[in-house]
Amino acid sequence: MKKLRLMFRWTFVFVLLGMLHVHANVYPQNGQQVTLSMKAASLKDVLWAIERQTSFVFMYNEEDLDKIGKVDVDVQGDDIRTILNVCLKGTTLTYVLQDNVIVLKPTIPQKTVKEVLLKGKVVDEKKEPLPGVTILVKGTSVGAVTDANGQFAMRVPETANLALVFSFIGMEPKEVAYKGQQEFYVVMKTAKEELEEVVVTGYMKLKKESFTGNTTTVNKDQLLKTNNKNVIAALQAFEPSFRIKDNKS
Repeated sequence: MKKLRLMFRWTFVFVLLGMLHVHANVYPQNGQQVTLSMKAASLKDVLWAIERQTSFVFMYNEEDLDKIGKVDVDVQGDDIRTILNVCLKGTTLTYVLQDNVIVLKPTIPQKTVKEVLLKGKVVDEKKEPLPGVTILVKGTSVGAVTDANGQFAMRVPETANLALVFSFIGMEPKEVAYKGQQEFYVVMKTAKEELEEVVVTGYMKLKKESFTGNTTTVNKDQLLKTNNKNVIAALQAFEPSFRIKDNKS
């Protein structure tokens, strides 16, 4: 009977210790208070001191911690997040808290992209404004269109070799590099299309090299010698099959 009571007491003690252990693991995550007073201490020493007071476990790269200088910590009964915010303030480290594990890692620097305001006016060779001109940042789909006065304005990321490409129906495309100018003034030239030699067959137009029928070539001097007053009559003299209805009414 005495042995049975002893076993019961030990069982009770083990159960109580187990409950206390579970409570110790859960409590720190719900705001366990930590007291620290350290001057000119390494961050690694501070983390060790926190581990001794709590059930938290830190994971980190020692090289990252070595880059951090000495820190001063003087907290009285603060929670773990407050302490970490104090220790890591002004450093390149941040932390992630998951259950009772705290992972320290470098912060990812946010790239700030500088934007520039590009504005200007597009005109033709007569200095008349061109509305509806498409302006694209070279190599991207970022762009704008000129208004009724030929003007445009847009904000774009400032990058190396920034250039604008101007295009408009009937005009030659134009590329203008950005060199810090506050405003663009672009003059677009009329596109020069090369005229291809064609053969008039009477019912369609064919390129000369693709035509397989018989043709007759007549130059200006031959026409003048035949009839310098009536071109149609002169053509019919060289090619009787050539017919154009003369509407004199």
